[in-house]
Amino acid sequence: MQRKVSMVIPCYNKVEYIDDMFQSVYDQTWNRIELILVNDGSNDGTREKIAEWEPKFINCGYEVVIIDQANKGVGTSVKNGLIRITGDYFCLPDCDDILSPRYVAAMAEVLDRDSSVEWVWCNIAPSSPLLQVKNKNKLLLLYLLHKWCVWAVWPRMVRTSYLEKCRVLDIYLESRITQEPQVGIPLAAGGSWPHIICENLYKYNTSVELSIRNASQKNSEEVISFWRDYQKLQLGTLEALGLLNEEHKLAIEIALLSNIQIDIDFTVSRHQKLLLRQLNLAQNADDKTMEMLQDFTSNIVFNVAEEEPYYMTQSLENASRIICCCCLGKIGRTYLPRLKEVGLNPDILWDASADLNRIEYHGINVTKPDYTELKKGDVVLILSIVKPNIYEIEKAIGNNAKVFDMDDIRKYIGWRCTDIFKIEG
Repeated sequence: MQRKVSMVIPCYNKVEYIDDMFQSVYDQTWNRIELILVNDGSNDGTREKIAEWEPKFINCGYEVVIIDQANKGVGTSVKNGLIRITGDYFCLPDCDDILSPRYVAAMAEVLDRDSSVEWVWCNIAPSSPLLQVKNKNKLLLLYLLHKWCVWAVWPRMVRTSYLEKCRVLDIYLESRITQEPQVGIPLAAGGSWPHIICENLYKYNTSVELSIRNASQKNSEEVISFWRDYQKLQLGTLEALGLLNEEHKLAIEIALLSNIQIDIDFTVSRHQKLLLRQLNLAQNADDKTMEMLQDFTSNIVFNVAEEEPYYMTQSLENASRIICCCCLGKIGRTYLPRLKEVGLNPDILWDASADLNRIEYHGINVTKPDYTELKKGDVVLILSIVKPNIYEIEKAIGNNAKVFDMDDIRKYIGWRCTDIFKIEG
């Protein structure tokens, strides 16, 4: 007899998508499902859709539990659903996505087959390092870094006994914004490495994410506020588990910066006008001013690279000299300390405005560029985002040295920041 799988689905104002989601639940090849639908005060017809589908689910053999609550947010909805589960295993899909017919069966069969497996992850790429790295003591760190591990809860199926062992409900922090760290952190810290399934069993609805971002994250301040609130949940969950330490704090901060950057890049067109007003620039700014502003905002936070930028790291490792160009501008003064923080110490500093007799920066004399002195094996880092300047330098350097611009430099710094956490198999 199949073991019971409890599927908790928080539902709030997704009438446009919920029919497709419910149809994919109905089409599951696993028959023994406890469906717990938490209606979080919907007012767009979602509750009526739940009522319409309830008899269909019952007729196909599912157990159906419907929880109606005043609007309290997805975090609280998930907690109220988890309290009610009676299945051997559970999963937490969203109400606006699509499940493969094998979503439940593929993961439940693994748990049935191997009693030593506590949880299963699907939708993992065959190239993921998670398939090689199985150091369960480092899983929490990988999760916090957002390195190879997604924070979302939907790719996982978990034994209910593991939920209890990890004290998820005991330390769960109710939240309007998310349920991810309250569930994911305890599971990652629980001491069990998940079984990985390299099969796409879940279709994430990216159009919903785009609409949510457009509606709720209108400027950089709101983006940062959202991720800071997310960070508080992470820190609070770790503290409740007795696992809050400096290493974990730093890992959270690194991942936070990456996510802030991604969302700020996404909303740049929205927060440009706000920043223009804050900087007292003209409302009818010309294209050049807008381009400069976009460059400025995109450099507020640097990206965290998931993968090593091999070409740049190999070039730096084999470099005879490292030369930083444009080092006296705003970007140069910002990034030279960052380069030193990740162990990259330039041999020569160049800037077109340098005066040989008086300028010294970070203990090195800053000189005017002399491209004729460049040799094979030299690496030039251009600390500028001004395109004409970059093109002129690259043209002058030619094939005499390897050149990297700010996009390369940001990726390298980001990778080195995450690389301080060496994860061994």
